[in-house]
Amino acid sequence: MHKPRPLAVLFFVLFCHAPAVLPAASVVAVVGGSGGAYAEAVSGLKSVVSDLDVTTLPDNPRLKGAQVIVTFGSDAAQQSYPGSIPLVAAMLSNPDFEIDHAGSVTRVGFPPEAKILAAKIKAIAPATSVLVAIDPKGAYTDYLKELKSAAAGLGYSVDVRKVGGVSGLVALLPGLKGSAQAIYLPPDAMLMNSSVVGALIGFCSGAGIGLFVPVPGLEKAGALASVSASFREIGRAAGLAAQAYLQGAKPGDWVYPSRADVRGKDSAVGGQDAQ
Repeated sequence: MHKPRPLAVLFFVLFCHAPAVLPAASVVAVVGGSGGAYAEAVSGLKSVVSDLDVTTLPDNPRLKGAQVIVTFGSDAAQQSYPGSIPLVAAMLSNPDFEIDHAGSVTRVGFPPEAKILAAKIKAIAPATSVLVAIDPKGAYTDYLKELKSAAAGLGYSVDVRKVGGVSGLVALLPGLKGSAQAIYLPPDAMLMNSSVVGALIGFCSGAGIGLFVPVPGLEKAGALASVSASFREIGRAAGLAAQAYLQGAKPGDWVYPSRADVRGKDSAVGGQDAQ
């Protein structure tokens, strides 16, 4: 009788017991770090997406069978992904961060939806007739256009002022005395430093202009109020965009959180939209 060769038997056993390569979930999240902000954003994603795989760099995500990729952070967004899979990119370092992806791309912005911001500003400063919105290097042009439209429906105007840098902002301020009741500063890295914000708060305080900022905590330094979106809400917005792709729809080039966190230097101002 012919006896099986030991090597053939070994290969047969290894083949039969090799772990199967499982397909990825319908949504694969790639996270650029392990900090608290990333964890909060992922929790928001999980609140609306159940079939989900989460990979933290530098680990490689399992993409076979994935229908949508969601990235958190610029490092995650700049990785190479199959062009056949739509990409939802959140928590980018700046709005015009370049993403090299052959397929559909939807970016998730930091501020809440423009109509939400417009309504919060109206509620906090109802006497405002002119709001000056700062547009750093044109990075927020489309968003501020939506803000202008939403504000018009609420009875006040938005005067968008594009600045090329910090010096441009400083040069702009003296001309706003007497012409604007409020200023909105978007969440741009160029402007979000202590010296710039401190100078702006000092100017607004002296000129009697209400300052709306995009980062919680700055209201304690003298801004009229902060209107922002939590990282959880940013993750939730990314999840809703992913769901739209799963349903065969294109959510748009940009989406924004639909809930806002409002905090004011006046204790009567503040609160987070219902979850």
